[in-house]
Amino acid sequence: MQRPRFQDGRVLRTSDFVDEQAYHLTGHRRHNTTGHRWGVAAGLRVVLVDGDLVVEPGLAIDGYGRDVVLDSAHGLDLRGFDVRGVESVDVWVGYDRRSVPAPDDGVDLFADAAVVELSDAVDLDPRRPPGVDPADLDDPGRRPPPDDPVRRWPVYLGRITRDLTDPDAPPVVEIDRRPWIGLVGGAVETPDGTPWLTLEQGADPTLAVGLPDAAGNHPLTVSATGGVHLDAQLTVDGQLALRGGALVLDPAGPPLPVPPLDTPEWSLSHSASDVAHELRVAMPPAQPGDLPRRLVVGTWQDDEFVPRLVVDEGGTVTIAGNLVVGGRVSASSVQEAQLSEEARAYLAGLQATTLLSLFSVVDGIG
Repeated sequence: MQRPRFQDGRVLRTSDFVDEQAYHLTGHRRHNTTGHRWGVAAGLRVVLVDGDLVVEPGLAIDGYGRDVVLDSAHGLDLRGFDVRGVESVDVWVGYDRRSVPAPDDGVDLFADAAVVELSDAVDLDPRRPPGVDPADLDDPGRRPPPDDPVRRWPVYLGRITRDLTDPDAPPVVEIDRRPWIGLVGGAVETPDGTPWLTLEQGADPTLAVGLPDAAGNHPLTVSATGGVHLDAQLTVDGQLALRGGALVLDPAGPPLPVPPLDTPEWSLSHSASDVAHELRVAMPPAQPGDLPRRLVVGTWQDDEFVPRLVVDEGGTVTIAGNLVVGGRVSASSVQEAQLSEEARAYLAGLQATTLLSLFSVVDGIG
């Protein structure tokens, strides 16, 4: 890259100013394609407004690093596709450079702008748009980025699908495949040089997330071979789903360095001591005015959750069903209670079986 070298006493020509602008434009656009990934930066959604399809204002960076600026909403006219019976249409936005005449005797201007384009929907890779010079698709930074809009690099915005047999049906707009801008690099560091985010390539691609004050440690590591490793406290504000796997609880180790809590939390843990290993399901103590606390084990029946085993905070255990004991029951105290009809029938069956066994023994002796 070359730039003008200004000196006192030299005559400046138009070409000198053009070269100065070209130097800065080239640097800006190369940064957009090397330190960043091209795509939609903001806005540019395809939406339905009062029955009309429009592209909202926004900004994109094309594959040459040029700023694609749509200042105002742009309406979409699909009548030409209706005539040809085309139901699905792809929407694109491309770089445009527009001349802005200067008032009076000022200097004319160029403005970075955008042109919205429509095409028949086809199977495509949004990262390899049609109309781009094949030599640029894999290496757009190989030659200086163009300023002339003739060198096209459209950015995909989405697909519109309509039912031409039902004009009153609203169109379906798909924007999930649009390419977005991103950062390109191997690491993100704090001002003091501590790696905060590292991306490693090779046989085992790895993402490691650290903290500025963690002395180079990475609490979260994601690798192709080792999976996800979390070495920190995990707080889930939502639903945690385990599909196709198991939850493994190692024995409790040294406590994590977290701020002390005023009261214990609800927890599922594995505790180990010199006496035994325990799987603990623990409830925090109820505060004055709180609702009662209880542990409930149940099943889903007819789209409703049905409690089967309930343990309240006072230690009372309630079983909604039959209790089948395949061993010995020990109790410090026994209270007489009414049996359910199912329990009576079950015990009656056991008694009948016991009597039959007794008769068989007596008959054998006789």
